Amino acid sequence: MAKAAQNAAWCRTFALLAQLFNVNRDPERAKPIDPMQFYAWGESKPDGGTVRSTEETRAEMRGLFPGKKRT
Repeated sequence: MAKAAQNAAWCRTFALLAQLFNVNRDPERAKPIDPMQFYAWGESKPDGGTVRSTEETRAEMRGLFPGKKRT
């Protein structure tokens, strides 16, 4: 029961994170995200929910969070 309670608390946190992201995103640059994308303990991801850093994911993050350019 303790694990289920902790899991429910994290799911609420993921819902808030997704809501914050979706409210502040640029509709022309980013798609809405699902709260379960934050869920790292799901069976759907064989590597435990980690995201591999590739040039594609880095480019996507640069597009989502524009700001100071690297020199």
